[in-house]
Amino acid sequence: MHEKGGRIFIQNLATSAASRMIILAAEWRQAGCASAIRAKGKTFVNGTFTDISEPRALALEEIPGIIEDFKRGTENAAGRRFDGVEIHGATATCSTSSRKDGTNKRTDAYGGGIENRAN
Repeated sequence: MHEKGGRIFIQNLATSAASRMIILAAEWRQAGCASAIRAKGKTFVNGTFTDISEPRALALEEIPGIIEDFKRGTENAAGRRFDGVEIHGATATCSTSSRKDGTNKRTDAYGGGIENRAN
């Protein structure tokens, strides 16, 4: 791609509040998000539309690891000749639900006022 003048970007995102149960370490688990608030709508699974699963609220001790995963993903992309990394924060992603007061009901250092929700 680079030889032809193209650019390659990669997208980095955390699990979505609008996801279905995710498979992790060969077992089904709830996606983690700021708070346990189910997104409205449906998702497509196994050939049919189904209700979106309710995410679980991330434990406080999980959050620094997720932040490190974002950093490591960006560093890995740079080391693999990607030209850029998009930190995906569109509708119903974990990063979006963390910033909005309607979907972030945390009372710890990552909840409350906008200063904390922007961490």
